Amino acid sequence: MEQKIDPISTYQLTILIINCMLGVGFLVLPRKVTIVLDSPDGWISLLFSGGVILIAVLLLFYYFSKHNVKDIVEYSQLAFGNWLSKILCVLLVVYFVAIAGYEAVAMSEMVRFFLLETTPQMLVVFIILVLAAYLASSPVNTLIRICVFFLPFCLVVVFFIFLSGAKEVNINNLLPILETGFDPFTKGFFSTSLSYLGLESLLIFTAFTSAKTKKVRAAITGVAFTSILYAITYIIVVGTLSYQEVKTLTWPTISFIQTFTIHGIFLERLDSFLLSTWILQFFTICAINLFNACYIMEKTFSVKPFKTCFVLVPLAYLVAYIPRDSTEIVILGNIVDRSGLFLLMVLPFLCFVTVMIKKKVTA
Repeated sequence: MEQKIDPISTYQLTILIINCMLGVGFLVLPRKVTIVLDSPDGWISLLFSGGVILIAVLLLFYYFSKHNVKDIVEYSQLAFGNWLSKILCVLLVVYFVAIAGYEAVAMSEMVRFFLLETTPQMLVVFIILVLAAYLASSPVNTLIRICVFFLPFCLVVVFFIFLSGAKEVNINNLLPILETGFDPFTKGFFSTSLSYLGLESLLIFTAFTSAKTKKVRAAITGVAFTSILYAITYIIVVGTLSYQEVKTLTWPTISFIQTFTIHGIFLERLDSFLLSTWILQFFTICAINLFNACYIMEKTFSVKPFKTCFVLVPLAYLVAYIPRDSTEIVILGNIVDRSGLFLLMVLPFLCFVTVMIKKKVTA
């Protein structure tokens, strides 16, 4: 984007990395992992997957610096030429719009189920997408400041709830460890790696960093923090409910919160408190993904973000309209997750190899 901006600092990039990953996955990951593993060893898979994903992010930074490109748009043009890169960029726009629609409909489903039962679901989707589009059409520094402001508040709420409910954990529900052998490292990888959906936004946001931004430090800190938070979430949820029960729950993290109350404060049931604050996370994630789509459209086709949003919001709304219930929302999430894993781990590698081959041929 042709705009005068302040480069993203190391702290801001760290917050952005954490923010991108903490969406729907935080609320459903215990169920997804236990269904695949059929054991209480999901926390091992989460830590292992976090390490693999971190390597993928570090390789992404290496690819970009090796060929001196700022973002995936420049890299695809360098690797595949003008026309093929435009087709790829259109597919990337579709992906980011699909993510925004998925996060919006997942949020609306939880709002309908736990908070506002009589509010039309698609009205909630429309409101969140319109507000996210307004933020996405703003300069990148505005978006970053919103993330930096909201995320710490949401994390304070999460850790307060976890500390309050830690007494409910039964350590026997997490034993025995590695009863199924190395399944947490093999079968569990793909189910847990999908919980790191969102890091593909780094394909775009590296364009707003500078030489002073310590990207490697930000990646290590951000991914490590999220991996540990995911592992703690899994341990607390499964330790309280048991993995057999978690497999049957659509929103296990919320179900865990409903198992206990706190007396003596103005809110005794904390599930509504968590959802009320976690809506901010859904909002920022929707805005980030719509921003990514707007950025690609502007850099590829010279379309201004405000005009792009008039097209992207209806498309995201259409994606959100497809799932008819929680089961179909989970299916949509799995499809989007696998696409994100491809974009983060495979696409940059293909660009890297293609550019290397082209340079050798022309040398």
